[in-house]
Amino acid sequence: MRLLVNFFVGISTGASIVVAQLWGARKDREVGSAVHTAFMFSVGCGVVVTLLGLTLSAPLLRLLNTPGENWDYALTFIMIYFGGMVPLMTYNMRSAILRAVGDSRRPFYFIAVGTVLNIILDVLFVPVFGWGVAGAAWATVISEAVSCVLAVVALLRYKGASRLKLRGMRLDTHLLKRMVGLGLPTGIGSALYPVSNATVQWGVNGLGSTAVTGWALTGKVDLLVWLVLDSFGVASTTFVAQCYGAGLNKRARKSVLVCIVLSAAMLIPLCAFLYFWGVYVAALFTDDMAALTVCNQVFKFLAPWYTTFVIVEALAGSIRGAGQTVWPMLITLVGTCILRIAWMMLVVPHHWDITWVATVYPLSWVATDIAFLVYWRFGSWRKALYAPDAGREAGAA
Repeated sequence: MRLLVNFFVGISTGASIVVAQLWGARKDREVGSAVHTAFMFSVGCGVVVTLLGLTLSAPLLRLLNTPGENWDYALTFIMIYFGGMVPLMTYNMRSAILRAVGDSRRPFYFIAVGTVLNIILDVLFVPVFGWGVAGAAWATVISEAVSCVLAVVALLRYKGASRLKLRGMRLDTHLLKRMVGLGLPTGIGSALYPVSNATVQWGVNGLGSTAVTGWALTGKVDLLVWLVLDSFGVASTTFVAQCYGAGLNKRARKSVLVCIVLSAAMLIPLCAFLYFWGVYVAALFTDDMAALTVCNQVFKFLAPWYTTFVIVEALAGSIRGAGQTVWPMLITLVGTCILRIAWMMLVVPHHWDITWVATVYPLSWVATDIAFLVYWRFGSWRKALYAPDAGREAGAA
């Protein structure tokens, strides 16, 4: 799921960068063309992901060494989930466009409505109707479709250059090439995370069902960490792209430090909470004490390290906002993907233990931090954001 979805959501980042840069430059006509091009592109991506997901789900589950007792559940969920890719891709693109023009509140409202609806449908479909895993999957798809409809309606009613007009739907091939050119490296970089994590999951699967359950519980709870980091990464990309489009390079550079400070301020207390009480949150999902013991062991080990990823998200997001997307992909390839796969293939087979598996994360986080800091100091992106301000507010920047 993450492999295919992350790839195409990453590609949509190219559209948000283009829209944000054009919006910052106040090129209203081009903004309108970019919005309509992005809409058509997202629908096409949804169709492609659906076809790929339905075709590749079973082979990928086999590659992951999925335990036999989990096979039917996993395949059922994935097949239903991929059936709802068009609304998911469309929602992500619409939300990215709204954020690109400075509106982050409405995407939050839309996803909040979808989340509440998902919870209600989970309770209705699973314990009440007894639909099991299929019920959970349908709850997810329906809630995503509702969020999609809300986002599309918002853009249809939006006042300004980014308004969506169904009658004026046209595909601008020049802007599409620019979006794909910026988004493809980001999509590949985003896909590398689930690729490397799939290798980690392979190692966890080799430890048995109890470890699989405990690891899954950890992922459910520490999702809070990644939501915070992803949010500030997106904010950094959007803000830097807007400033870059407006020629306010000094302000763009200042925003990077602000992003790091704000995300760290939110993440440090959250990590402390996970260290001491994360397992109690996980206990809301199961009463399997063996699995909860594994979950607690992982939290105690990983919680102090989560904050190291603040640097990666802030710097990578800012570099992408300046229109440099290839180097963040390459750094992610080496620091996250290759390093994790090497650890899982070369080290873990000699130490079959959940802590040795979990060690791959802080190891790759710190290595990627160092790589981004080096590129931040010496990389080619500096030609973009260290040029003299040329914006209409340069004197006040």
